[in-house]
Amino acid sequence: MITRSFLHSLSGRRPDVPVFVLVDFDPHGLNIFHCFLHGSGNVLTDSAIRNGSMRFLGIKSRHLFSINVANPASLARVGAPAERQASTSPSGATAAMSAEHAQVTTSVLDTGDRKLICHTLNRLSPSHAADSTCATLVQELQVMQMLGYKAEIQALGDGGNLEKWLDAHIGEELHAL
Repeated sequence: MITRSFLHSLSGRRPDVPVFVLVDFDPHGLNIFHCFLHGSGNVLTDSAIRNGSMRFLGIKSRHLFSINVANPASLARVGAPAERQASTSPSGATAAMSAEHAQVTTSVLDTGDRKLICHTLNRLSPSHAADSTCATLVQELQVMQMLGYKAEIQALGDGGNLEKWLDAHIGEELHAL
């Protein structure tokens, strides 16, 4: 609640400064982003602190489709181009893939992850349908559910430096404003 309140205060005083929320492509990360936008639904003051100016920054489904994936069968189900797919991982449970300068690890969604996706989608669907940020959030959750995978920024190229990845993606987001 304190972080949400701080970000609300910051965006109220400096609406020209964009606020980016960096989260992983997993149900918990996207639920955290939803809570920063609209609150957890558990506190009466949630509705008084709306952070509609926040932008989602992090791994998105489009990043998964633009990189070499160690388990191509999972992405082929939702139409990833065959030429972008790589060899299959022997274990199948966890796969490493690199996107630009990031090393991204995927793992299979468990039952708790799938329940959280459904819970977050139920909270989002009717009440925020016109909001483009929420529409993106819904889309990402649905794709994640179809893929059956979540992804985290685990380690980075260039000696563990997130700077180049962030520069590229923050630049994209700023250009889209």
